[in-house]
Amino acid sequence: MSYDSRAHLKMVNRMVKTAMWCLQDRADDRPSMGKVAKMLEGTVDITEPKRPVIFYLGTDEQNGTLNNSTQN
Repeated sequence: MSYDSRAHLKMVNRMVKTAMWCLQDRADDRPSMGKVAKMLEGTVDITEPKRPVIFYLGTDEQNGTLNNSTQN
């Protein structure tokens, strides 16, 4: 069995997009578990999800770096 980096990258991309869909802020926007299984299997196309609000919390909006509230 040989390692195919393109296939591995496609699998990781599919997993990350699926996870991003599962993190959507509104419950109505999140996929059902059945759809999640199909997304991970690769039997349905996965559209680009919106970036969940949780990714904006604790970041400096201008440069995208993490804020550390304990620093002065």
